[in-house]
Amino acid sequence: MRGASPLDFTGGPITTGAVQRVLALYGLGAGEVELRQGTASQSVVADTAHGRVVIRRRRPEFCEPEVIRHDHALRAYLTTRGFPCPALLPAADGETWVELDG
Repeated sequence: MRGASPLDFTGGPITTGAVQRVLALYGLGAGEVELRQGTASQSVVADTAHGRVVIRRRRPEFCEPEVIRHDHALRAYLTTRGFPCPALLPAADGETWVELDG
């Protein structure tokens, strides 16, 4: 990626501070944090007192609330049909996603 951080494609690199802020919105605290990048999103794997969690940062073109809600509803539906999907954790406000810094 020509001099850019590999985790720099949506709003700059994911920072430990941002990870801690997101985990706080879910009532979780982090121990070890590992940054990862997939083809469609950036991810952070964090070990918490409640187990290992993955935080995913979406690309801007996939950040509309209706797109996220649709994606999460589809995952919930697939889970009820026995399809293995990662569990989505609700934040303190009940949503399964949070927006950090707009």
